[in-house]
Amino acid sequence: MSSTETQYLSAFIQQLNDSGIQIWHQQGELRFRAPVGALRDEWRETLKRRKQDVLKHLEKVARDQAASWFRAWQPRHEPRQRLICLAHAGGAASFFREWGNMLPQDIEVVSVQYPGREERIEELLIDDLPRLIAQLANALVCMPQWLDRPYALFGHSMGGAVAHELCLALRERGLPLPTHLLVSACEAPSRRKDERFHLVSDAALQDEISRLGGASADFVSSSELIELVLPVIRSDYQLIETYRPDPDRIPLDMPITALTGDDYGELDPADARAWCEETTHAFQHLEFTGGHFYLIGQRRAVLSEIDGLIRSTHDAGNSTA
Repeated sequence: MSSTETQYLSAFIQQLNDSGIQIWHQQGELRFRAPVGALRDEWRETLKRRKQDVLKHLEKVARDQAASWFRAWQPRHEPRQRLICLAHAGGAASFFREWGNMLPQDIEVVSVQYPGREERIEELLIDDLPRLIAQLANALVCMPQWLDRPYALFGHSMGGAVAHELCLALRERGLPLPTHLLVSACEAPSRRKDERFHLVSDAALQDEISRLGGASADFVSSSELIELVLPVIRSDYQLIETYRPDPDRIPLDMPITALTGDDYGELDPADARAWCEETTHAFQHLEFTGGHFYLIGQRRAVLSEIDGLIRSTHDAGNSTA
């Protein structure tokens, strides 16, 4: 395929993404999901006419980028199970760098690295959740080894919403699902709030990040780092604040655990407990001392609970197999 053809297909797929249309490849087939009325007749015709070219392009892009999505800081040889972690707005894979050192040797921690930060700093940020999910799911299609044994998904704040939507996407594509979904400091989809911090001034956004605390608060207080970090945070805020859950989504068939600090701030306890609506399986809510970033100061307690949760889920699955 010529460079001109590659540029054309890249622009075409970007145009679809900008219109809310997710497009991906799965087992040699072209799949897409589009809001009602979003797929124009001329785009549909192009997809029919250029189906094989679009498929080849998507497969190549996914292969080239797949490995960059995942970081295993402490690789395990034949782990019994994995914990795949997704960071908060402005966060990165390194947020979970030490978790593997604090969990048993039979659990491998894998961190998802979003584009536009750390070693992916040269890549474009993604400010749309469906597009992020489509690309992440494509990466897992290309790297099935990350799903070759039982695993749990953990997401903090924005990462909780990403983890939930990823479960829905994996189910739609027929890929292995996690044995447990753990959502931290994140309101349930039915409790989404109408917020617009991605539209406020830099100063107002800095104030909001400082209020929440965490590593990002340290970055925005540094005059040397602010110009590098603030665009990432604003993009992530746009991603989560413009996210609209599918009102017709079907609950997941896996346990869900919501974890929060006991200093709730804007996250009402009912926001966390509403995650019970998203599963046909067991649900529980765990509280720890602290605020939005409670898991920093309570890391050992949090990881002890996570270890117990995913281990019990794994053992229960084996007993019914």
